[in-house]
Amino acid sequence: MKSRQAALRSQFHSSRVGAKLALTALFLCISTVFGTPAAHAVIPLGSEFQVNSFAPNPQGRPAVAADGSGGLIIVWDSVNSPGSDHSGDSIQGQRYAASGSPLGGQFQVNSFAPSQQNDPAVAADAAGNLVVVWSSTGSLSSDQSSTSIQAQRRVVILR
Repeated sequence: MKSRQAALRSQFHSSRVGAKLALTALFLCISTVFGTPAAHAVIPLGSEFQVNSFAPNPQGRPAVAADGSGGLIIVWDSVNSPGSDHSGDSIQGQRYAASGSPLGGQFQVNSFAPSQQNDPAVAADAAGNLVVVWSSTGSLSSDQSSTSIQAQRRVVILR
């Protein structure tokens, strides 16, 4: 490796064009990424399962977050799904226990319904409370003219 670096340095001093190429090659030699074999295998914990319960129209752009108990919240945008939003895409969600069983049914996240709701993202805390964000054409607030960013917090109620 040292002889290769020395050769690259001599090219660096010989010409301006060569300098750029040599510097790039030197960087690539120094920044090689090394790894070790993984100590754990990733294996399925069960069969593949369908998240959305509403199937007549397209469902897409899912996002997922894990809560503190090993459960999941999955959100996605859905065309004309159940709930109050029938004007276009809505944001839907489904919670899952750590066992993989659904917690309740599919639910609508957004409350503003007159237009498109797309591209959700979700985060959960250790208690299972979550926040979902997405882009919305218009909003319940002051941004009625264009695309806005909306958010909805959801709190877990233990029963």
